[in-house]
Amino acid sequence: MSTVNIIDSKLEKLTDIIKYNETSLGINKNIRSGSFLNIKEEIFYLVNFFSSIDDNFKDELLQQLLNDVLHFLNIYEQIEKANFEDICSGDDACNSTDELKNKFNSKLKESKLKVISIINTRLYCIDLRMWDLVRKSKKVKRFVNIFEVGDVRNTQEFLKIQKYNLKPMFKGNYIPTTNNLKPIYKDEHDKLLISLENGYEDKLDEGMEHLIKAKESIGFFENMSDEEIKLITSDVQFIKFNASEVITKQGDECQDLFFVISGECTVVQDNKVVGSVGVNQIFGEFSKITNKKRFSTVITKVPSTLLRFNLRLELFDEAPFSFSTLYKNILAELVKKIDISNQYKPK
Repeated sequence: MSTVNIIDSKLEKLTDIIKYNETSLGINKNIRSGSFLNIKEEIFYLVNFFSSIDDNFKDELLQQLLNDVLHFLNIYEQIEKANFEDICSGDDACNSTDELKNKFNSKLKESKLKVISIINTRLYCIDLRMWDLVRKSKKVKRFVNIFEVGDVRNTQEFLKIQKYNLKPMFKGNYIPTTNNLKPIYKDEHDKLLISLENGYEDKLDEGMEHLIKAKESIGFFENMSDEEIKLITSDVQFIKFNASEVITKQGDECQDLFFVISGECTVVQDNKVVGSVGVNQIFGEFSKITNKKRFSTVITKVPSTLLRFNLRLELFDEAPFSFSTLYKNILAELVKKIDISNQYKPK
């Protein structure tokens, strides 16, 4: 069955199709009306754009969801244009009375709201599946990094964070590949969408959550968004140390950076105490930037809580704007450290 002439004076065909699709994949009632309908063009464009980068991107489930949405957008348009007199004029059994007209319009309005819910739910599912496939495709993931948006999980985040004007690209004609208005979703498709939905609003892991919260105190991340920080950092861990524990050792090749949340640490170089680092200070960046072994040993002076993380400098070519900001901030912080160090040097 196609969407052609889906609306008649009895609305039986329309009601049947709506009921089937409400049942087959369900309706997400937590989605605000129109929230995904408002960005449908952007979603369609991104699906096609990612598919042009990776030939295997658009899988069976994604294509079936796209077909559903395109069909229901057609149905929605028909509902918007529906006129009882025009429809009834083609039905010999139709008796055009005010009572029937009011009943028809009432059913049509109810159907319209249900169609919007179906469209929003399907677009939501498309968005879930699309960004899941983005994370699994090396080709697409590499390209998405150019937009410097980090590990985004949906189109709304992407549009909010990316720095380029993509609006002129979104307009286009999208056509379903089948005429099936009653698609059968496989059990594995249902389970996959449920698993994606459950993980859609996962909170950040503890380490990254603390890093984001502390960004205002970290000079390295000045003028950088949360998503940029997620992009350029990795292996973030929230660690508690007892007093007198060695955090870094002079000569080691480890290149992790450390941010002090609480406590204080002693800096030792060639068996001599050369300084200390306290709350809201970073250490370990010299080894990462110079790609050399540790210049000093750092030992906790009191029980301390630190964030340990790494910088993904290898992504510079894929996110030049973000890393340019990072390097500028790092340079400013290093100058501060050198100035402080010079103040305590014997004259």
